[in-house]
Amino acid sequence: MSYEYECAVSGQTEEPGQTEEADGLEDMPAGWTQITLRKRVWNPKWQAIQRVKQDSIDALLSQIPDEVRESQRDAVVIQVEASLHGLESSTPKYLVQEATVYVSDADEVKESLDEVKNLLGIETAEEDDDL
Repeated sequence: MSYEYECAVSGQTEEPGQTEEADGLEDMPAGWTQITLRKRVWNPKWQAIQRVKQDSIDALLSQIPDEVRESQRDAVVIQVEASLHGLESSTPKYLVQEATVYVSDADEVKESLDEVKNLLGIETAEEDDDL
């Protein structure tokens, strides 16, 4: 392989280790830690569709005389929702932002990693170092 793993804390690099597909960590060097953060965010395109729907409903309702506007509201909403259904149904409501970093097992990094684990409430077995 033509790349190296780089520690996000120390900048230390290391060649990939043996590939082990069973654990899902591919060729990450032994002793290193993979940290992946995933965040769900609103899809801006889906939000824009919602604004377009509401603006369209408001525009159509403004063209209907006041005395019958409320009685026609449901029909207008159904019409607008039907017109945008295909686009809305093919647009995901959320997007997932993901970032993955790797942390080496070097002594100068271990303390920082332990602080993060403690902050996040991640317990690790004391015997990990003995394995």
